[in-house]
Amino acid sequence: MNNIENNRLEQILSQASGQLNTLMMERSSDIQNAWNETIEEAQENEKEKLPPLKLSMSVVVDLEKDVVESALRFTCAYTSKLCATLPDPNQPTLPI
Repeated sequence: MNNIENNRLEQILSQASGQLNTLMMERSSDIQNAWNETIEEAQENEKEKLPPLKLSMSVVVDLEKDVVESALRFTCAYTSKLCATLPDPNQPTLPI
């Protein structure tokens, strides 16, 4: 990679990290609220394990327009699962 490409990449990384930092600071109270709601709901439902707080960050670089766009998305993921074993159709049930 030549020096011009290295400088350009450094500019992109610097811009993106600054944007993501700004986004996280701007939304910090919302992130904290989501985190607290997750903890409260887990405690109310007596769950042993807290659902994860997911922070998704993305950076899109438009090389033709020299634009760096960063995005932050956060969610608390709640999952419910049920599991059942299906009877074997080739194995008749025994009368007990």
